Amino acid sequence: MPRSKYTTVPGPLRPVEQIRLSTFQFHNIARRKLIGLLPPQLHQLGVPEEIKRAAAKSRGAPKLKTIAELIFVDTEKLIRDYLTEKRFGGSIPTNPANVVAAIQKLRKALGAIQGRDR
Repeated sequence: MPRSKYTTVPGPLRPVEQIRLSTFQFHNIARRKLIGLLPPQLHQLGVPEEIKRAAAKSRGAPKLKTIAELIFVDTEKLIRDYLTEKRFGGSIPTNPANVVAAIQKLRKALGAIQGRDR
């Protein structure tokens, strides 16, 4: 039987207006070194047009020419997202019991909503 402190769900999410994204970007020298570590084939492959169009829609998106650059930009984005999420971890640490408790409460709430719709 899990302890009660591990069965509580995280608190409510902050309003979107209060969430400030972390800024993270590799320095140019580090960027060149890290891109150089990728296999040469990725430096030769061009980025598909649909991905270029999707990337161009986002504000401040760099012009991507190769798959190696795309991988690098996506890695930077994942690091930024991770750093942003880490700041909003809340006071209750995420662990398997908390996740299970949150899923159970979500299922119960969805069941109540579906019951009203019938």
